[in-house]
Amino acid sequence: MSKLRKHFTAAGAILAISLTPAHAQTLLLHFPMESPDNGDAKLHTTDGGTATGIPGKYGKAIQFDGKALLAMPFTLDHAQYPQVTVTAWIKQPKDARGTRHIVSTGADAGYRLIFNGSLAVRAGPRGVSFSGPRPPHDEWVFVAGVVDMAEGWARIHIAEGVSTMSGLDTTTTSPRVYPDPDNPDAEKQAYLFIGGKSHDVFGATRRPLAIDDVRIYAGALSEDQVAAIRDGGAMIGETEKNSEVDIASLPGDQYESEELPGDQYDSQPLPDDRYKFEAKTSEARSVGAMPNEIEDPDFRTPGIAPDLDEGSERPVGQVPDEINNPEIGQLPTGAPKPQYDSPEAAEAAARQREEAAREREEATARDQQQALEANGKPRPVGEPKFSGLSGYEGATTGMVDLKTDFLHRIEWWERGDRPCRIVLNGEANWGCGEPESLSKSVGLYPYPDQAAVGSIEVCSSFNSNRRLKGIRIRGDRINADGSTVYWPNVQTEALNNCKEWHNPVLCPSDTLATGMIVHYNESGIMDSREIVGLQLVCRAIGVD
Repeated sequence: MSKLRKHFTAAGAILAISLTPAHAQTLLLHFPMESPDNGDAKLHTTDGGTATGIPGKYGKAIQFDGKALLAMPFTLDHAQYPQVTVTAWIKQPKDARGTRHIVSTGADAGYRLIFNGSLAVRAGPRGVSFSGPRPPHDEWVFVAGVVDMAEGWARIHIAEGVSTMSGLDTTTTSPRVYPDPDNPDAEKQAYLFIGGKSHDVFGATRRPLAIDDVRIYAGALSEDQVAAIRDGGAMIGETEKNSEVDIASLPGDQYESEELPGDQYDSQPLPDDRYKFEAKTSEARSVGAMPNEIEDPDFRTPGIAPDLDEGSERPVGQVPDEINNPEIGQLPTGAPKPQYDSPEAAEAAARQREEAAREREEATARDQQQALEANGKPRPVGEPKFSGLSGYEGATTGMVDLKTDFLHRIEWWERGDRPCRIVLNGEANWGCGEPESLSKSVGLYPYPDQAAVGSIEVCSSFNSNRRLKGIRIRGDRINADGSTVYWPNVQTEALNNCKEWHNPVLCPSDTLATGMIVHYNESGIMDSREIVGLQLVCRAIGVD
């Protein structure tokens, strides 16, 4: 067998291999992270940012302060690489919060492996993303993100824990291109970023994250293959991170397009949010068995969300920033497609699947409601806290707050094309009275009593009046013990003249929404108000 004898000594030194069908799972790039000072990946900073060499998992590593990143021209396009695996070792300080990008191709399409209290993976412009459990602090932890945009599934590895999701929207476009900061007149090109999101959005955090031994594969590595990298036995070739070894063929390099290698999915839809989670090292990561002996994902509290500075706009909870509606499908993908005798038979089978899905959702809701009734219903407690502003600052503000209930539904009304009234959960009112001419609403369904809004985005009209014309919300499912789990249920409602979506804002750590601060301007016409921006009023979760 052949051997690789090339040494990788610089942060950006890479191994690049052309792909053939026989090498569908091939190491594209390897960043040993020995030094930020040289190599094909170049260090870029903003506002005095630093990337510091520190003792790593293997040899040295680089600690990024949120204002520095490594950038290398490279096009990681899903059209060319529909399957991608990224592995790395990370270390976060004890007080770490905020979003840190381990590997990113920037905004829109492409790939991002993000650390945000939990680990998240994002691929494609429409927000194909989900999050795993929280890695421990103050120690080196192995992480990996595997995405198959052809078959519509993704997998997250944290230490020896594995979390998988199938049925993902596979819509994608080409990655965004960026100018060279050192040569603005040069033609824009696609980049690969380490330690930050992109040249124009570095890190969205004031706290550091250390990164070591980053590897990028063109292929969806199996769980065993990822474990081999974690345990130091992967066949990468001789580098300063691992001794010289023989290169062996990866299992699962060749397979039929209708089938995935290595049990990447179950043949039946998974309960809850179609997550499958295995905790192989720590009982603390396993909450308990679900029906059919499928384990629930590691529940998190809203505490992983970063504290907000006044007026800031930031990513939402565990979800990567600038995410659009993921439109997660109802059936797992990648399985062989069933064959039917006639179109009528196919339609009947589809109806049966939909009915089965409804029955599963209803059963889950019943179980959750029984647990709430048995253990006491989680409720808002403590003094209110506030998110940043999505939309525009108004000349005047007003507050509407449920106080004793979490927010799960928002309705807004217009009078003469002027948004002037907000209704929360169908009961709490703010703004103008009748006669309104038009209303829109968004809500977290089908579990309104077991979910709460954690983030909001506002869409504004295209002209100078900046009126509210659309709302998008995301939320968390609330468990009977007061803990929460991210719920990929994104709800959006907008009018035709919605033209400008603002960045999402989220509740501060350990809180979910109970109300809103409404930013508005007075309109002399029809003695009305015009809503131009919204902030969330948020409270902590307690259990009776």
